[in-house]
Amino acid sequence: MKVNTDGVLLGAWVSLSSEDTLLMDIGTGTGVMALIVAQRLSDLSEHPFRIEAIDIDEASVCEAADNFASSPWKESLRAENCRLQSYRRQCKEFDLLFCNPPYFKDSLKAPSLRRSNARHEESLPGPDIIVGAKELLSPHGRLSLILPPVEGDGFITITKGNGLYLNRICKVKSRPGLEVKRYMMEFSFRQTDLMEESLTIQEESDYTAEYKSLTKDFYLNF
Repeated sequence: MKVNTDGVLLGAWVSLSSEDTLLMDIGTGTGVMALIVAQRLSDLSEHPFRIEAIDIDEASVCEAADNFASSPWKESLRAENCRLQSYRRQCKEFDLLFCNPPYFKDSLKAPSLRRSNARHEESLPGPDIIVGAKELLSPHGRLSLILPPVEGDGFITITKGNGLYLNRICKVKSRPGLEVKRYMMEFSFRQTDLMEESLTIQEESDYTAEYKSLTKDFYLNF
């Protein structure tokens, strides 16, 4: 499976604390987000931490496990082939859940089951993410995810009345003048003033300074 910009963006943007010790990457794919978060945490804190990376696709989990084993943070990363819907039965308190969820709902499914599961919402619907967050997060924990605007607005709507509050949002555009392409969002059990941000990825023939600043530590050619 290919590395995508969404995963790099969320991994670089998600809020981290030196007190974060137990984290989960939901739908890890090849493990890129987990690796980015591990790199950031290792620079941020001397405390030991663990990131549990789960995915329903066995081949992706194998790829992620290989990538973790080749990284400097192999002792802190674990890949597991399971669904969030099953994992939440294990009573653990996570400081952070982060996810680049599938979001296609009514479009034609891809011929490959692997690609279809990675892209279509029915494998990980929004309400299941919310239930998982409520069962797995510690009282001070956060949930971060990235979605297109329509799906992002829908997710914000279903969190209302479910005890999760939107604390931070970044609206991402591909280029100046274009419509917003993605929402990066952070939720918690605390109701706070909403922190609103924006990010543009490219201008003319180059990446913007703000995008380079956010992701430069994770690309070789920046």
